[in-house]
Amino acid sequence: MSLINNSTKKGFPEYIGRYAKILNNKDIENRIGKLENSLDNLNKNAIHNSISQKRHFSKNKVIESPQEKKNDLNIGKTVVLVMACNRPESVENHLRQLIEKRASSNLNSNNFPIIVSQDCGHQKTTNSINKFSSNLYAIIRQPDQTDITRSKTGPIAQHMRGYFKISRHYKWALDQVFVKFNFSSVIITEDDLNIAVDFFDYFKSMLSVLEQDKSLYCVSAWNDNGKQSLIDSSRSELVHRSDFFPGLGWMMLRSLWVDELRPKWPQAFWDDWLREPEQRKDRSCLRPEISRTDMAIQYAKKGVSMGQFFDNYLKLIIINKNPIDWSKIDTTTLRKEKFDPKYIADVYDNSVEMPFLDYLKISNSTDSINKKSVLIVYNSKQEFVKFAKYFGIMNDFKSGVPRTGYLGVVRIFFKSRVIYIAPKQKKNWSKYDQSYKGMIEVSVENEINSKGDICKLKDGKEKVNDKSKLRLNYFCLCLYAFMTGTDFAVIIPTLWDRLNFDYSANGTFMGLVISSYSFSGVVSGLVMGKISDKCRKNKIFMLFSIVFAVIGHILYFFGINKYFVLLARTLSGISIGASTVALAFIARTTSEKKRTAILSIVMASRQFGLMFGPAFNIILRQVNFYLFGKFLVDRKSIPGLFMAFTWTLLETMVIPFTEIMFDWNELENSILFCCGGSYTFNSIIIGLSIACIFLPFVDKFDKDFQSKNQSLNKTNSTVDAIKAHQNSDGVFFGAFVVFVIFDVIGLPAIAITSSSLFTKMIDNKYQGFGQGIQRGILGIGTIIGPLCAGPLIYKPIILVSIILGLNRLKIIL
Repeated sequence: MSLINNSTKKGFPEYIGRYAKILNNKDIENRIGKLENSLDNLNKNAIHNSISQKRHFSKNKVIESPQEKKNDLNIGKTVVLVMACNRPESVENHLRQLIEKRASSNLNSNNFPIIVSQDCGHQKTTNSINKFSSNLYAIIRQPDQTDITRSKTGPIAQHMRGYFKISRHYKWALDQVFVKFNFSSVIITEDDLNIAVDFFDYFKSMLSVLEQDKSLYCVSAWNDNGKQSLIDSSRSELVHRSDFFPGLGWMMLRSLWVDELRPKWPQAFWDDWLREPEQRKDRSCLRPEISRTDMAIQYAKKGVSMGQFFDNYLKLIIINKNPIDWSKIDTTTLRKEKFDPKYIADVYDNSVEMPFLDYLKISNSTDSINKKSVLIVYNSKQEFVKFAKYFGIMNDFKSGVPRTGYLGVVRIFFKSRVIYIAPKQKKNWSKYDQSYKGMIEVSVENEINSKGDICKLKDGKEKVNDKSKLRLNYFCLCLYAFMTGTDFAVIIPTLWDRLNFDYSANGTFMGLVISSYSFSGVVSGLVMGKISDKCRKNKIFMLFSIVFAVIGHILYFFGINKYFVLLARTLSGISIGASTVALAFIARTTSEKKRTAILSIVMASRQFGLMFGPAFNIILRQVNFYLFGKFLVDRKSIPGLFMAFTWTLLETMVIPFTEIMFDWNELENSILFCCGGSYTFNSIIIGLSIACIFLPFVDKFDKDFQSKNQSLNKTNSTVDAIKAHQNSDGVFFGAFVVFVIFDVIGLPAIAITSSSLFTKMIDNKYQGFGQGIQRGILGIGTIIGPLCAGPLIYKPIILVSIILGLNRLKIIL
C-alpha cells in the first residue's frame, strides 16, 4: 500500500475544490468529499505510522537530509542503501566503486541516489563516509548504540550480540528509506562488497520483472555457487530464479517492507529469517549466472561472522567483467508463467538422467552425450552433500532449501555442461523438506575430488552418512583397535623367550627385532598415507595390512631361526601402516569438536586390548603338542599361530556377518578393517606395565617362570634386571611399578591430544600422508629406542637414567 504524503493529501482536495467551484456543481463537491474520506480511511494507519516514525526520528536527533522536503518526488525511485559500521577502508572502497559504476552507466544521483547508514558510532568510518558526502543523497546514523544483552528468550552471549545489532540497524535503516524518504524500492549493499561494471543496469532491468511478477520478492546480485568452475563464463546475460534468498547486494519493493516484513522483523539473523516459509511464501528471487558483486578479500573477513565460509566459498565467487546491454535482453522470460515450463522441460525432458557414478565415467569424455545437460537425482540430504562436495557447491540448507535451488533443483555449469541436481520426486516435487537444515556435517569417508577419479568413490551405495551406520563404523574401529592391542600384548611377552632360549640371541638382537617392526611400519605408513590421499579405497589398505599381519604371524610360529623371527616381525610391522589411513578416516568423518572424543574411545579400546592380551598368554602357555607330528606348539610359538588364526577368522567371518545383519557393503566393511591407530611411541612403557600387572599371575602357573623369562616384552628385560637388584622386601621394584603406572596413564592423553591437534592442522586432502609423517617421526623413537635399550638389559640404572633424562629434556623443550 503506497503512502500519501501529507502535503499531497492537503493540496489535492484544495485544488479540486477550486475547480469544482468554477463549475458550480454541488454533485462534484459531494463526490470529492467522499473521495477525501476514502483517502483518509485508506491511509489512516499508514499515515499514523509515518507520523510516529518521524516523531521517533526527531526524538533521537536523526541527521536530516537536505532533500527531506522532497519526499514526494522519491516515489518511483530506487535508492541504494549502504550498510556500514566500523570498517573505514572498506566503506571507502565500496562507495568509490558505487559512484564510479553509476557514472559509467550514464546514471547520476537522481537515477540511483545513495544513502549510507552507519551503525557503531565509529569515528574513523564516519570520516571516511563524509569524504563522499557531495555524491550521496543522505548520511544517516543509527542513534541507538546501547548494547543488546537480552532477547525475548533470555540472555545473549557476547559473541552473538553483533547479529542482534545488525538486525536492529537494518530495521531502522529500512524505515528511514521507505517511511521517511518515501522511496519505492531499495538496493541493499554492505561495505565489504565489490561492484560489477553493469551492477546498476542489471538492477534497473530486473526491477520491472520484480514489480510485475508477484511470485518474486527480491532480486539479488549474488550467485552462491558462482565459482569459476560452476558458471558459464560466456553467458553473462543469464539470470535464474531461485527459492534461496541470496542477499549480498539485493533489491526489494516498499510494499514488501511496509506490508509484510516491518511488523514482524526479527531480533537477529534477519537473512535466515527471510528464508523461512512464513516470509518466503513460495516466492522466489532472481539471481545472475555470474555475480554482480563479490567479496572485497582484504575486508570481508573482519565482520561479525568472521568470514564464515569465506576461504572455501565466498572469496572464490567470480564477479562479472563483461557489461551487458540489458535493453536488448528479453526479461519477460523470467516471469514464472514463462520460466517454469521451460525450466521443468530442460531439467526432466531435455537432460540425460544418470546415476552419479555413470556420470563420472563420461565427465571427461568428448562423445556426443557430453554436449547434453545431465540430471543427477539425490535421495537424501547426505547424498546431496556427497554430490556437492564433488562439484564444489555449498552444501548447506536453509529451511530445507539448498543454495541456488529452484523447485528443488540446483543448476550448475560444470566442465562445459549443465548439471541439474534434483530431488528424488522429480516432476512430482511439491515442497521442500523442512528437516533439511543448516550446514550438514559431511560424514563421507572418501571425499571425492574435483578431478572425478573413479578410485575415489565407494562403488555405489554409500551409507556412511547415516548416523547409525557411522556409529557402527566407529564401533568396528574400536573392535579393530582392541585387536591390535591384543596382538601387541600377546606377541611381545614371548619374544625374549623365543630369541634367547631357542636361538641364544642376545638383547641387542632383540632390540633389532623390535626396531624392524617399527621401521617397516613407518615406511608402510608413509606409502599408504600418500596413496590413500589419492585413491581412498580403505578396504584395499586394510586387507593389504591384514595379509602381511597373517603372514608375519605364521612365520613367527614356524620360527626356523632368529633371522626368520626377524623377517616375521618385519612383515608384521607393515600392518602398522594402516594406522595412518585410519587416522585420516577419523579426521575426514568427524568435526573438530567431536574428533578428540572419537580418538579417545578408539585409543581406550586399544588400551583394553593391551590389558587383556596377556590373559591369552596365561591360557596359551599351557599348550604343548606337535602339529602334524613335526612342529612343536608350545608357549613360545603358539602366540604366532593364535594371532594368525584370529586375524584370518575376523577377515573371513565378519564381512558376511555385517552384510547380513547390517546391510553393509564394501564401504562399511572397509571401515571395519581400519586400524584404530597404533601409538607406537608409547609401546615400550605400555608393555612394561602389562608385564608388571600380570607377572604375579604367571608365577602361580610356573614357579621357575622368572628364571627362564628375563623379559616379558621389549622393555620388560629392564624390569627383570631391576628386580634382580631389588632388596628383599621389594620396595624398589614396587616403587618402579608405581612410576610406570603413572607414566602409562599420562601417555595416552598425550597421544590423543597430539593426534587430534595434528589432524586439525592438515587439509583433508593430505590427511593420509600427513599422518604418515607424524607417525614416522614418532616411529624414529621406537626404532632407535630398542636398539639402544637391547644392550642395556642388564644395566638398569643406566637405562632408567637415560629415560628420566629424556623426559626431563622433553619438559625443558
